[in-house]
Amino acid sequence: MIFYLLPPSVAVDIRKFNRCCISRLKFFCSADSNVDGSYELNENESLLPGTELDKIGHFVLRCFCLDRPQVTDFILRKESELFLRRISESRELEIRKFCDKSLKDLRKTESFRETNVLTSRRENPYFCSMVLSAMNEILCALRRKQSCEHFKNTCDEKCEQYFVEIPFQVVTSMVKAREVRISGGNAYVPCCKWSELLRELFVHHYNVGLSMISYSVMRSIRSDVRWQSTFRTLRDMYECQLYRPPMPIRRSRVLHQQIDEQKAHFPPCMSHLLNVLRKNHRLTHIWRYYFSLFLKDIGLTLEDSIAFWKKEYSQSCSAEASCTHSWQQNERKYRYSIRHLYGLEGAKVERSCKSCQHIQTMQMGMRDEGGCPFVHFDDSNLLSSLHDSVKQDRSVVDEINELRNSGFPSGACSLHMRFSSPSACQDGGKRKLNEKPPFESPVGYYFCKKGGNADKSLEW
Repeated sequence: MIFYLLPPSVAVDIRKFNRCCISRLKFFCSADSNVDGSYELNENESLLPGTELDKIGHFVLRCFCLDRPQVTDFILRKESELFLRRISESRELEIRKFCDKSLKDLRKTESFRETNVLTSRRENPYFCSMVLSAMNEILCALRRKQSCEHFKNTCDEKCEQYFVEIPFQVVTSMVKAREVRISGGNAYVPCCKWSELLRELFVHHYNVGLSMISYSVMRSIRSDVRWQSTFRTLRDMYECQLYRPPMPIRRSRVLHQQIDEQKAHFPPCMSHLLNVLRKNHRLTHIWRYYFSLFLKDIGLTLEDSIAFWKKEYSQSCSAEASCTHSWQQNERKYRYSIRHLYGLEGAKVERSCKSCQHIQTMQMGMRDEGGCPFVHFDDSNLLSSLHDSVKQDRSVVDEINELRNSGFPSGACSLHMRFSSPSACQDGGKRKLNEKPPFESPVGYYFCKKGGNADKSLEW
């Protein structure tokens, strides 16, 4: 149980700095899959409450999500869940020690505020003082042995043996639900609601903390290449978890010899990349990277991935190829980059296939070989990328073009999947413009087309 009232005050190695931030976000992204509670917080040093690494991870993620509202909601929800979990798993003595430490930090925070060290134009000082006042009241109540013992051991969901008096503006949700008594502008919160009160205070303080990060501090962060490198890694990890559909547990495997026969299940964007690769025996770096991620996520193991790329890059490249490197000359570099995708090199973070949204919003250059056919290709190239059964039905091609021209590339791709594989979707008919596609990434398309339902056939 920790409110993160003060930032960390130690210097750490940049590798440990990156590791603790990545570890924290990875825990948040995978928390939904650990429903059995088997993940122990003390298994990871960067998640031990109150440690400097724990503070570093928290404050870095706070800075990371400052300009990203959608990320802010996700991080705040996960941070508050972690906060409540720590309360439930802490013993009485641990809670009292944290209260003592938090009260000391609270006094330091107030002294900082008096000297305007942390104050910015976006902060509401009146509401901030109410949050700190409420925080002081609940911490003092839990520091007392008798009330803390009751809170941890004997308090039930309707108990009202102890109360704390705080400004009602801090707990408006409880006031609205009539869960507290109001008198003289203050709310009297019973002990049965203290866990919820602590969570509310944590959320309020987190939002106040975001408002207290000054513009000058963020300018310094944005100009520091070390921060930007960390932010890019965090962004990639978050986007992979946000946009990709549930990924299969390693229960199916695709051999490198089976890739051509599996092509029938590939989305047009990845099928096109495979065609280019088979023709030129090379891909530019970015599209080799994206295609490798796709193959990894549909079941290609590390050994098969190395064998697949070795076979292609050992052949002579065509005159149209944008890349002239060979496996014989650059084997070490290629092996390293493939192992990096599987989380075995570098920061040891396993990468995942990019989302459809990411590919659709990319800016294409003259030498780019890939992209979303429904966004980046002209009419003739789009037609050549479609499945043979789709090309033969002019009405379907017209519907795909209508969706494409209306700004719904994912809908056009979903319609293509329907008519290229009747087993993938049996309802047929013209697709509505506002209908949500059953997949959000090329990997989702593959499993949806192969299994019939991406959501029911896959697990985390």
